[in-house]
Amino acid sequence: MQAKTSEGLEVLAAVVVTAGLVAGNLVLFSPLRVDNRVQPVPAAQTAERP
Repeated sequence: MQAKTSEGLEVLAAVVVTAGLVAGNLVLFSPLRVDNRVQPVPAAQTAERP
């Protein structure tokens, strides 16, 4: 009985750690947080040089 309980706790701990890592990666590296990419200047606003 003791072995089954410890195995269950070990599996539960592994699931919790894995879920935490996945959630952390999603929060830290999700491109939906802030879009820091430089926006291109529209062609109408650029000064044409001869």
